[in-house]
Amino acid sequence: MAIRQRQRHKQLSAQERLEHSRIQLILDFPFFGFLAMHLKLVETNKTKTASTNGKEYGYNPQFIQTLNDKELNFLTAHEVLHAALGHPWRVRGRNPVIFNIAADFVVNAMIIQFDPNGEAFQMPAHGLYDPQFAHLSVEELYDLFMSDKSDEYRLKKLKKMSILDDHKDWNESDLHESALSREIWRKRLQGAAYKSKGGSLPASVVRELASDKVAKKDWRQLLAEMVQHEVVDYGFTPPDYRYQGSEFVLPGFSETEAVVKNVVFAIDTSGSIDDELLSLFLAEVIGCLKQFNDKVKGTLIYCDNKVRAVCDVHDAQNSTPVGGSGTSFVPVFDWIEQNLQECAGLVYLTDGYGTFPERAPYYPVLWLLTDADEEWSEGEPPPFGNSAMMEREAKKCQ
Repeated sequence: MAIRQRQRHKQLSAQERLEHSRIQLILDFPFFGFLAMHLKLVETNKTKTASTNGKEYGYNPQFIQTLNDKELNFLTAHEVLHAALGHPWRVRGRNPVIFNIAADFVVNAMIIQFDPNGEAFQMPAHGLYDPQFAHLSVEELYDLFMSDKSDEYRLKKLKKMSILDDHKDWNESDLHESALSREIWRKRLQGAAYKSKGGSLPASVVRELASDKVAKKDWRQLLAEMVQHEVVDYGFTPPDYRYQGSEFVLPGFSETEAVVKNVVFAIDTSGSIDDELLSLFLAEVIGCLKQFNDKVKGTLIYCDNKVRAVCDVHDAQNSTPVGGSGTSFVPVFDWIEQNLQECAGLVYLTDGYGTFPERAPYYPVLWLLTDADEEWSEGEPPPFGNSAMMEREAKKCQ
C-alpha cells in the first residue's frame, strides 16, 4: 500500500494532491471540506512547509510531496482551522512565537478529537499535541504558557519548538479588516457546521461556535457588525451625523442606495412573555429600523412553539403579536430554510427559555435577551450566535 501511494505521489503534482484532498474532505468530512474551499491554493517558496493568512493556503510543493494522504488531510484541516477560528487576527500584541505555538496545540487537538482513531487524519512530524490542552482556547493556552514569566527555561524551550506551518503572515495592520475577516470566517464556520448536517463535532469546535458570554454592547451595534459585510460602502466611520453624541455606536452609510436585505426579526410570543415585554420587543424593532434609516429590509416573525404570523418588517408598527403557547425557537429557523434562499442574519427577541436548534445555521444570529428574570444572568447563553442583554426598563424608541 505504501509503495502504491509513493508511486501515485510521483504521478500527481502537489497542487493536484491538495485539490484531491479537498474533494475527499468534502465527501467524507464536509465540515473541513466546505471551509477549505474558501482558501485559495498558492504555491510558494517563501515557506518551507505551509501557511495561511486567512485568504490563501500557501504551500511549498516539496514539503507537500513528503506527506502521505492522511498527513495531507491533517495539514489542510490545520490551515483551515487557523483561518476559521480567526487566529491570524487574534495575536493582538502578544508574543507571536508563543501565540503561534498555542494556536498549533489548539487546532491539532481539535483535529484529533474529530478523528480520534486516525481513519483519515495523521499528524505530520513536528506537529504539537497534548491532550491536556484540548479544552483550552488559544488565548487561555497562551496565558498558561506566559503565567510565570520568571520561568525563562520554559519560555526558551517553547520558543525552540518546531511547528507544522508558517505564521509569518499573521498580523493586525488593519484592525477594521481584521474584525471583518473574523466575522466572515465565523459565519463560514457556522455554515460548515450546518452543512455537515450536525456530524459529530468535537466539543472544542462547538465551544468556538457558542457565545462565551452575553455581550454588554448595545444590540444595534452588534447587528451592525453582523451585517456590515453585506454592504461594501457601509462602516462605522464616519458615523451618521444625526446620531453623534448618542449612546449608540451606529453605522454611517454613503450616499449610495446600499441596503441590507433579508434580515429576519423574530419575536417570542410564548406564554412567558407578558404584554409589557411584547411592547418593548416591538418598540426595539421599530427603533432599530429608524436608527438604520430604513437601510435594513426583511421579515418580522411572531413565534411561540409555532410560527404564528409573518409580515414585512416595515409593517411592524401595524402588526399584531400572536401566540401564548410554549417556546421553541426551531420553527423560525425552519421557516427561513424553507422560504429564503439567502438570509443576511436573524435577530431573535426573547427571554431565552426555549428549545434551540441542534445546529448553527449558515447565517449569523443575534439573540436579544431580556434580563427580567435574575436567574438568566447565571444561566448558559444560547448555543450559538451572539447575545445581548436588554433591560426591561430600557427606553422605548418611538
